[in-house]
Amino acid sequence: MKTEAGNFLTMRQVLYHLYMSLFEEMQTAYGMTQMEINLLLYLANNPQFDTAAQLVKNGKLSKSQVSTAVVHLAQAGYLQRRIEGRRIHLQLMPAALAVVEEGRRRQSAFSEAVFQGISMEERDILNDLMARIVENARKAEEKLCEGDLLDDAYES
Repeated sequence: MKTEAGNFLTMRQVLYHLYMSLFEEMQTAYGMTQMEINLLLYLANNPQFDTAAQLVKNGKLSKSQVSTAVVHLAQAGYLQRRIEGRRIHLQLMPAALAVVEEGRRRQSAFSEAVFQGISMEERDILNDLMARIVENARKAEEKLCEGDLLDDAYES
C-alpha cells in the first residue's frame, strides 16, 4: 500500500521526467541548460520578479545556479542586466523571445497532457489543494529548521 508521501514522490518523478523530456530537444537546439530555459520562462511569465535575488527566493533556486545561468544568458544576448542602485534587474532581450515562445508551447503541451480528462472545476480544486499543501510544506520546513517538526510528529 502506497503512502501519501510515496504517491507525492511518484507523481513528482513522473511529472518531472515528462517535463524534462519535453525540453531535451530544445536544450540541444538552443545550446542551453534546462535552468537557463526555466530562467527565461520565469522572467517572461513573472516580470515583477526581475532580480537574481527574487529568482532565488521565489524559484527556490541556488544562488550559484542563477548566477551561472544569468552570466551565460547575458553573454549569449538573451538577457540584459540593468543596475539600479544596489539592485541588478534582468531584462529579456529580443533574442530570448523565440526561446520563450517555444518554451511556452512546450509548457502548454505538458499541461494538456497531464490534465487530459480533468475538468476546469477539478483543476480549480486541485490548484486550491496544491496551494494549501505547498503552504503546509513551507510551514513544516520552518518548523523543521526550528527543530519542532519531529517533536510534533512524536506527540501525535
